[in-house]
Amino acid sequence: MPTLAGIGLDEAGQVIPVPAPSSVRVREPAPTIVEELDASAILEEEAPPTMLDPREGPPPSEMRASARAPSPPSVARSAPPALPSGARSAPASARPSVRPPASVAPPSIAPASAVPPSSVIASAPTSLPAPTVRDVAPPTQGAFATADTEMAIPVPVEIDVVVASEREPARALAAVPAVPVFAPTVVPAPVAPAPVAAPPAAVAVLGVVAARQVVSPLRLATPMPVVQAAPRHSLSDPMDVLFDAAYDLCFLESAVEGARHAMMSGVNALGARAGLAHLVDGVTGEFVTVSATGQNADSLLMGRHADDDWLLSAGIFKGRPITMEYGGEVSSRPMPRHATLGVAKNVIVVPVIAWGRTICVLEIVDASEAATAAGRGENALAYLAERLAEFLGQHEIIVG
Repeated sequence: MPTLAGIGLDEAGQVIPVPAPSSVRVREPAPTIVEELDASAILEEEAPPTMLDPREGPPPSEMRASARAPSPPSVARSAPPALPSGARSAPASARPSVRPPASVAPPSIAPASAVPPSSVIASAPTSLPAPTVRDVAPPTQGAFATADTEMAIPVPVEIDVVVASEREPARALAAVPAVPVFAPTVVPAPVAPAPVAAPPAAVAVLGVVAARQVVSPLRLATPMPVVQAAPRHSLSDPMDVLFDAAYDLCFLESAVEGARHAMMSGVNALGARAGLAHLVDGVTGEFVTVSATGQNADSLLMGRHADDDWLLSAGIFKGRPITMEYGGEVSSRPMPRHATLGVAKNVIVVPVIAWGRTICVLEIVDASEAATAAGRGENALAYLAERLAEFLGQHEIIVG
């Protein structure tokens, strides 16, 4: 006969009987991932509840027991240990709707930081072998599992570490393969034969014959003496040389410089041996030699010549350059100033006329036949005389 339990009173004040179950079985709580627990070993069957008066509260003993009852274990309060290989995590289940009674003791769960038993410590080896290094293939992607699949536990790897002992350096070095060392091969440079010096050739420089110096590569060359060369005579048209000389007159500053520059340009252009430049003295009317070139030319400087000099008078009368040949019909003997310069064969007299008056006379002594042929030299000197007259007209003539 099943036991009856009252759940209330009817209108007449009688207890309403309700058949009570023979036993109340509590649903097993969800085990934690720390350890699978057997609910049958923890929970015990409860005694059938007695009939209670709804107007009365629960006995004080049950109230104290329910207050002291611990809360069910939580997964977050304990750190899960590593699962062994092949272990599968238990599926999570819903919390039970019925609270376990107060008389049930809480499960004994060892904390994560518990000390291992003495049997495990005693069985541990006292010394470990030296680890060795081995080739271990890296794990593939399939070795790792997600939360819904199996979790792969890493396998310990044995490592061999080879340490060279300080007491056995020779043995440690013997394990290293020797690297062959090749000594560099020295190839001697070929010895060149000694240079054979050729006989020096004669070199003529302005009439001076000098032996060509052979310079040895093992010693410094001795500098050769510098020979002052004579002015190079023009081999081109005299007009080309005198045209440039006439342009250079604008860079001069005095009448003496202009007369000297014109005389030297005429000597170089016609290939002459000597030359003289005379400026007129405005006070006495005489021609004063202000510049000379050639042999014994210094003795002729500042010499004065009267205006009745027949050679100068012939050129002034002609009004343009004239050529006088010595030994001809006009004169068989050169004039004293020309004889001082050496044996004179001919002389070209160039008058410089400005405003109808002769202010300068140039004399070119012993000009080359090629320059004087067909009047080429005289025409070039006539152009130079015109440019010199313009220059002297802009500068004061001072011969004192």
